[in-house]
Amino acid sequence: MFYQIENKEKIEKLLENENCKEVKDFLQKNEYTLSDIKKLKDSLPKGFPFYKILDSFTFCKPKVHVASENFKKLTEQLRIEQENKAYREMTKEVDSSQQFGKIDLMSDFGKELKEVNRQGIAIFNTIITVGGSFAFGYYGITFMYPGLNLSFEVRLIIGLLIGMDGKEAQIYDVQYPLCSSPFQWKCDSGDCIAQYDLCDGIPQCDDNSDEKYCNGRIPITTPKLPHKISTDDKMKNNVTSDIWKLSRYSFNSHVSIIGIISIIIVILFYLFICRQRQRSPSHNFRKSDLIAEDEDELLINSMYS
Repeated sequence: MFYQIENKEKIEKLLENENCKEVKDFLQKNEYTLSDIKKLKDSLPKGFPFYKILDSFTFCKPKVHVASENFKKLTEQLRIEQENKAYREMTKEVDSSQQFGKIDLMSDFGKELKEVNRQGIAIFNTIITVGGSFAFGYYGITFMYPGLNLSFEVRLIIGLLIGMDGKEAQIYDVQYPLCSSPFQWKCDSGDCIAQYDLCDGIPQCDDNSDEKYCNGRIPITTPKLPHKISTDDKMKNNVTSDIWKLSRYSFNSHVSIIGIISIIIVILFYLFICRQRQRSPSHNFRKSDLIAEDEDELLINSMYS
């Protein structure tokens, strides 16, 4: 236990005539123990009024440690994580799709199979859309306007342009949530988390997408329908809530650049083909002139022979 002196100047005046080492060491300290007080008493003469020194001793006040703001934020985050962990542990029997502290390689097999199926359907849909758009531009223009007599190059360019439009339409396709429960939210990585973990300040997704788009967003709560509501109103509310639950559509910032470059390449290819076609008649004409001159020389030589 530590003690301190309330009025140290008073003690210094009492001990100003004492020049021993123990007194000097005692005056240099700010906190004292019982052994320090006993050493001081033993070093003083017998007639010294030591009770005046004892009256000045008091217990040391405990030091107050002020925590920093970063420490407070960290402890608050840890407290929220512990509460969420306890809540998920409590509700794990309700939401059977969540896994807690165990690794089962076959538990996500159905989910991965659905993801592969979804990717395969997306690829097949893209091929059908782009191929159909190209076929429409390549063959459809000749069926609608057979009198135009368009060349192969022109039809190819029309098919490529319409096919690229179909591809860009696929890029801006809206992705619908595929989680098994309506109380789950799908991350950009494809994982599903509970709705109450969305925008709570703690990232639950591997890519932190549940905390990435929370600016100005109201936390999701289960909507309560008013009493005496009709079936049509319920269907409208369900449709509205489903629309607001749609995931963000994927946007590629390089789509416009790729489209412009593709159009420029197609135009240059068309100009190159047109230029080659303009050169070919003159070349054939010159070649026919040479053949005619050779035939004339043969006829003249045969007449004189």
